[in-house]
Amino acid sequence: MTTIKTSKSEIMKALNFLKIVVKDTVKKNYKIMTFCEITVTDMKVVFSVPGSQYTIACSTIGTAKFSSNFLYFYDVIRNYKGEELLIEIDHEVVNIGSLKFFVKTCFFEDDSILRTIKLPADYIDKHILNLAPQGYTQQEIEFNNLQNKLTLAEKKLHKRINQAFDLLKEYNVTLKDIELLTNRKLFK
Repeated sequence: MTTIKTSKSEIMKALNFLKIVVKDTVKKNYKIMTFCEITVTDMKVVFSVPGSQYTIACSTIGTAKFSSNFLYFYDVIRNYKGEELLIEIDHEVVNIGSLKFFVKTCFFEDDSILRTIKLPADYIDKHILNLAPQGYTQQEIEFNNLQNKLTLAEKKLHKRINQAFDLLKEYNVTLKDIELLTNRKLFK
């Protein structure tokens, strides 16, 4: 089990800072559910959303990472009664006071899943498709709830490459030509 002990106002300062980015992202694309990744290390907690992150110094025991829907986590903290805040992270569960909710958790002894995936606030398929070439592991992609988005982006790219081929094949353009051009532009 990992614990975070701090004041509600410290966490609210971090979440209010990140909420500006999240609200702007949601305003641009209301279908996006923004996740917040919370990484607990020695004496600090890092809150990360696509496009921004915020670190607070606090009392911690253990190291872990969990991700939660940002707006849900924001409401939980905002509605918490009291100033002193104790957050307990156990396998797949976070306890804040008497509230218990389920999250993806990861406890680590090394940093194989420690890295935060850095995406711009207004990320598009190109950014998602570049995660593996940038060195992010499958485990990191899955932990950050990006596997479905990656799969959809790959399917969309494959469909568009085939559409381009159908339009250009009468000009002796091969599927391989289109794939090479796309990969060169996408993964440069």
